[in-house]
Amino acid sequence: MKQVDTLIISGASITNSPWFTWADIVTEILRPRKVIDVSARGTGNYYIVLSCIDALLNTNANETVLCMPMFTNIDKFDMYVPRGSIEEFQKQKHPPLTLDGKFATNDTYGFWCTGSHWPEVKQLYQQNFYHNNISAINNILMFYSLSQLCQQRNCGLVPLFDSAIWQLLEKDLNELVLGTPLEYKDFLASPEVTAVSKLLDQRWFDFVPLINYAIDHELPFYNEVNKMHPPSDVHYQWVTKCVGNQLSDYYQHQLGTGFMKKLQSFTLAW
Repeated sequence: MKQVDTLIISGASITNSPWFTWADIVTEILRPRKVIDVSARGTGNYYIVLSCIDALLNTNANETVLCMPMFTNIDKFDMYVPRGSIEEFQKQKHPPLTLDGKFATNDTYGFWCTGSHWPEVKQLYQQNFYHNNISAINNILMFYSLSQLCQQRNCGLVPLFDSAIWQLLEKDLNELVLGTPLEYKDFLASPEVTAVSKLLDQRWFDFVPLINYAIDHELPFYNEVNKMHPPSDVHYQWVTKCVGNQLSDYYQHQLGTGFMKKLQSFTLAW
């Protein structure tokens, strides 16, 4: 077993919430010497992969590094905003971010990450260029790039998923909470996507995603205040049932009494 020197965490708002999420639980279990958390609200997989790559390239080659991104639905679009153009987006619901998860300023680049919401200029892209097949291919290529970099640098990689991203869009989940039953699709079925998917090993497809774990076990994952963000105890159950076995190569610790009490208080507040 290895002691984790640096733990890299990325993801969207299900990772970056005011209460304890899977990221806090995993950090408490592994107790790495350093945590680089670049998760941020509204992000899609483009930002999540790039933020992990940026963090990985800034780690020491002699360190034991574990990268744990939580990927999200393929219909989220992260738009690059160059220097000098940030200001006009800073008052948006999700202002542009730099790759370290901080808000961009007008003298920096940024990524405008708005989740599954397609406001303003993004609608032009959605109406004219977006297609699920191309998005699936782009996601597979990004995942492959990250896995190759981790392999080259001898870094551990545990890919996690907030929902069944190869079968569901974010808008499908949004419609579910409005009462529309889930209709599972297969974004890997078309020949062009299937061919590219062979770049990835099965762990990128055979996984138990957090939201679907909650749905399948009739656990809470949505309320009007916090929207589609499962409470802390659901994160805890998911980590212990579905993620823990992927961490068997690393030192693990029992969750302390104080941590569990805090987790329970967050769950009650949810």
